[in-house]
Amino acid sequence: MLKAMLNSIHPAVFVTAGFFLIARLQSISPAVLPWWAGSLVLLGLLGCAQGWLRIVRRMRYIFLALLILFAWQTPGILMLPGLGAFSPTWDGVQAVQDPVLRLLAVVSVVALMLHYLSIEAWVNSLYILLRPLRVLGFSPERFAVRLRLVLDYVERRDLEWRHCLDAALQEATVLEEEVWPVHELSWIDRVLLLCLFVLTLGSLL
Repeated sequence: MLKAMLNSIHPAVFVTAGFFLIARLQSISPAVLPWWAGSLVLLGLLGCAQGWLRIVRRMRYIFLALLILFAWQTPGILMLPGLGAFSPTWDGVQAVQDPVLRLLAVVSVVALMLHYLSIEAWVNSLYILLRPLRVLGFSPERFAVRLRLVLDYVERRDLEWRHCLDAALQEATVLEEEVWPVHELSWIDRVLLLCLFVLTLGSLL
């Protein structure tokens, strides 16, 4: 029954909830951040371990850059006094924990969303959510088509930098016309989106 109820909810609600959670993670108190990050990492590993590990592997240089930036650039007690100015500091290692935990939590949310939402769900969701921007001259149809092409590319490539040297990437690609249905929001979906909007305003206040 619960699965049927979740399937009846428009994916735009889940996309909005995911974006709200990602934004909320940036303002969570450091005192409770380890609990949030640990819970989301555990969910990511249980729900989509392969996708979670793939994203972390692609971001390994970002984690390395954070470690170098904080551990070697933050003044404090030297971890290896014999190295002098080349030694990381205990204060820097402690300082890097906060951004790393927030980034791991965000990775977990993104991995879960990518795993449980299909390409069609992403395209439909963002198309529905961006339709009100038509009054500002924004074209949600054009955005949806471009998003579909990007997601198709990500789905078909493992995005290793070595592929940039592969001559096969220089070959012309034949694009086929694709048509997908647009699922409208139900009144329940609109109520849930309104609740998320109220929660967002509440967190900002």
